[in-house]
Amino acid sequence: MVVVVITDAESGLSQARVRVRDRLSARLHASRLDAVLSDMTAAESTVPLALHAQRLVRGPSRCMLVGAIDRLLGRASGERRVPSAVPVSADRMRACGNELRQIRDLLASGGPVAASGVAKMRLLVSDASSPLYGRGRPEELSARLCEVRDALDPMSGLVGLP
Repeated sequence: MVVVVITDAESGLSQARVRVRDRLSARLHASRLDAVLSDMTAAESTVPLALHAQRLVRGPSRCMLVGAIDRLLGRASGERRVPSAVPVSADRMRACGNELRQIRDLLASGGPVAASGVAKMRLLVSDASSPLYGRGRPEELSARLCEVRDALDPMSGLVGLP
């Protein structure tokens, strides 16, 4: 039997048994759960959210994001001429190359990262209306990347600590 720790408004922390339905929900609703996590909701709020957060901070999910960032940087520099369903804003990505590389390095390092930061980056990469793809104001991409970088810090979600 697999259990996760979840928060409960009435009793504080408690253990919850992981059911097959929870695992399916975590997989099927990954995009929605990314949005919930990116809003800094505690990963321990529900069983599917806790499972999704665990998956995000593990190696395979991080490696996929590192690969996506590498492809974006390659397209921005002109190294890769791979056709894309949604064209990237090469000028914006070149201007924000340092921020992208910092995020890439944090994800590739294997050190601890917060699930909310990984979720924010997944949303940025997967949303065709994000500033990565030329939508919104040019300075918005830099601000969003700084937000991702800060959210990757595992201590960023902790409040009330000295």
